[in-house]
Amino acid sequence: MWESSGLGKFELAHVFSHKQDERRSEEKLFKKVDISKKPYGHFTSASNVVLIPKGYAKPTDSMLAIKACFFKRHIDLYGTNMYGLSGLDDLKIPSWYGDVDWLEPKLPIDWREKISNLLKYRSEYLKRKYA
Repeated sequence: MWESSGLGKFELAHVFSHKQDERRSEEKLFKKVDISKKPYGHFTSASNVVLIPKGYAKPTDSMLAIKACFFKRHIDLYGTNMYGLSGLDDLKIPSWYGDVDWLEPKLPIDWREKISNLLKYRSEYLKRKYA
């Protein structure tokens, strides 16, 4: 399905952990982590995924410098309204972060409708899951 688009060469990686027992990076890089806030909703959050060349997603899970860059980029794009996290420690951002050439997100023409549909689906999914 993805081959014609070129996306078959990539895989999705989550920026923030979506499992309670995988929050080590957040605990090391953020000044405040509210462990009472369960991160399960991060799994379906569109802003919580990045495309990574195949074979590179797993190593990024344990490389603190890469996670710090992803966290910083997320904050740069979406702000600091993160669920249960605050105070990304700027001292832990690699010095080369400013040298990274980030691609600007490409939005399809009907992106507003797609986002609306995604949020509707996500809301219904979470209602069913936690009902």
